[in-house]
Amino acid sequence: MKYFLCLIFLATSVAGRFDNEYYQLLAKENADKNLITSPLALKIVLALAYEGAKDNTAVELKNVLDLAEREDVAGQYKAFFKVLAKREANLAIDIANSIYVNEKFHIIPEFSKLVTESFKSQAVGISLGNAEKSAEIVNNWVKEKTRDKIPNAVTAKNIDAKLQILLVNAFSFKGNWLFKFHAMKTKNENFTPASGKVAPVKIMSQYGFFKAADWPEIDAKVLQLPYHKSSLSMFIFLPNKPNGLGALENKIGDFNYTNLTSRRVHIKLPKFKIDFAAELSGILKKLGIVDAFGANANLQDLVQEKGAAISKVIQKGLIEVNEEGSGFISMIGIRDSFISIKPLLSPLDFQAVHPFAYVIRDEKSIYFQGHFVKPE
Repeated sequence: MKYFLCLIFLATSVAGRFDNEYYQLLAKENADKNLITSPLALKIVLALAYEGAKDNTAVELKNVLDLAEREDVAGQYKAFFKVLAKREANLAIDIANSIYVNEKFHIIPEFSKLVTESFKSQAVGISLGNAEKSAEIVNNWVKEKTRDKIPNAVTAKNIDAKLQILLVNAFSFKGNWLFKFHAMKTKNENFTPASGKVAPVKIMSQYGFFKAADWPEIDAKVLQLPYHKSSLSMFIFLPNKPNGLGALENKIGDFNYTNLTSRRVHIKLPKFKIDFAAELSGILKKLGIVDAFGANANLQDLVQEKGAAISKVIQKGLIEVNEEGSGFISMIGIRDSFISIKPLLSPLDFQAVHPFAYVIRDEKSIYFQGHFVKPE
């Protein structure tokens, strides 16, 4: 429990800095794409690299990610995975982290043991002489760990002749709503991207009590959609104008979640599935993790030889949002907990029929984050 509490403190402090800065950069680079990322999962795979780093390479990783001392980090994540599996048993959260090393380097056995036992990950040597086979090794691991949801995390093109160390982070998420959307109410409606070119999309709808808020400073609205038997909720950040997403995402880290108040809300939300992949070394360098990717890298607690550096960090994510929920069990009693004892506010019209951002989090940390900008 001590280690889990330490990790929660870590996640809380970093969420205001690394999570926000990382997301700002990624969102700007992918403003015209539907996006799903996981700051939490990314920090886990980077913590693997931290466990194998020395000198300034370790210092940069520690400072940017706000990590504890190396001897504590493995225990924190080992406890985290145990608690997460019990606490979120009703959600399908799958995380696959792994490190792949050019076979000319030799992985230190103690490091390999550490990542397996504490991080539910693996460190494996791969041959650059057969890129197709190496990509298959990576994809088989990811496919197994995500229960077949992500069969292709990398391609042979990711395994190039200059590769030294490859970090792979893949994740998928599927949760059941506490308050389901009824499929019979889902209809084709128009969605207006920032370009103004209207496109049809299946829109789910419902009306009831939810925690929500106007955010007048940003000209936006925020809605909380809780998951069934979970501490996690999806928070939808909806600008009032179709072209307002960029300005909203610049400020999304400043939102005070205590401003959400129970009120009647008329919700319209697209069904969507986002499959997104990105190579993140460029963004991580901008955030201050530099030495790990260059000639000054010291990863000699990961491999025996000098001169090994991280070549690529690939993240692949999958999220699906549809009508599925918890059914009708105790629906009235459950909704009572979302009704404030304060005087009721006027109903809020929350129509997500243009680009919006979303965050999936608990009270302490962000698990997943992204935006939906166009039907696909």
